[in-house]
This record gives sequence, C-alpha cells and structure tokens, in this order.
Amino acid sequence: YRMKQIVTNQTVKIPEGLTVTVKSRRVTVTGPRGTLKRCFKHLALDIH
Repeated sequence: YRMKQIVTNQTVKIPEGLTVTVKSRRVTVTGPRGTLKRCFKHLALDIH
C-alpha cells in the first residue's frame, strides 16, 4: 500500500512584538517572554 499524501495550507498570524525566523525547517520565535526554537526536519514541510 502507498500512504496517502496530505496537502494542506495553514496561515499563522504573528502577534506584534514577536520575531519569527525560519531557516531550513528550524523555526525560532523571539518575544518579550523569551525564545522558542523548534526543528521540523523530520517532517516533509514547506515553511514560507
């Protein structure tokens, strides 16, 4: 069996005061409460 390919689009609104950086499926969000880093290299995603 072949796995089904899921195609979806999602837009995320970024609140004021936050800085979002995307570099090779690594997302960094910096704001007044600190920094959050997440790596999505294990997923087949296109992040723009």
